[in-house]
Amino acid sequence: MRINRGAHRPSPNGSALALLVLHEAGSAGAGGDWQPLLDRWPGPSVAPDLPGHGGSPPPDGGKYIPADATLAALEVLAETGLGVPPPVVLGHGWGGYAAELLACGGRAQALVLVDGLGGPWVTEEEIALDQVRWLREVLEDADAARWPGRMPDPLLTHGFPSAWERDFTTARRKAIAAPVLAVETARSATPPDERGDRLAAFAGPRQLVELGSAAVGEAVEEIIAATLGWLDGWRAGEPL
Repeated sequence: MRINRGAHRPSPNGSALALLVLHEAGSAGAGGDWQPLLDRWPGPSVAPDLPGHGGSPPPDGGKYIPADATLAALEVLAETGLGVPPPVVLGHGWGGYAAELLACGGRAQALVLVDGLGGPWVTEEEIALDQVRWLREVLEDADAARWPGRMPDPLLTHGFPSAWERDFTTARRKAIAAPVLAVETARSATPPDERGDRLAAFAGPRQLVELGSAAVGEAVEEIIAATLGWLDGWRAGEPL
């Protein structure tokens, strides 16, 4: 897997906490969208272009799964040396799913999930039906059905079929003891009345911040402020 590091900022302080950002699937700006956060992070930081985005080509065979971002993240952490000690991992949308997988493996010191608590709960039968819906949409999109001539790969604009089965998701989150900050914008797919319960499934300290902006691109400054404020409180030992 060939991964472009994308936005990358070396450490101004060798002992400072590192940050890894995993962008949303289909993001036109890829890792570069998060440069303002990297510029203000107190330690080293990196926001790679995930496969099929920016400077990173599609994987062999042109097939994507949500866990691709997890494998790409491990490669980038190995290349940059930012994996020891584990970094703070911010995941946006499907990048949040990959961030959770890193945390399950002990590869994240803390999580920031931006619109990452997941879509509506679905049953196993509904997952199968959503896979059919997704495949039909892709086959009806000529650009998505062929090898990409531009980035991001048009296939990724269709996202992924739902993976939000309640029992599986809850069990995964119970295995994550790292602190979690969930930042929810108005574009979040998570029903507002379920956000607190979903966050409560994580085993470690957690905090929910709900923003009024319509989309992440319009809420960058609010997300940065929420993330850095949470980081300061966490490092100072304040209750989350």
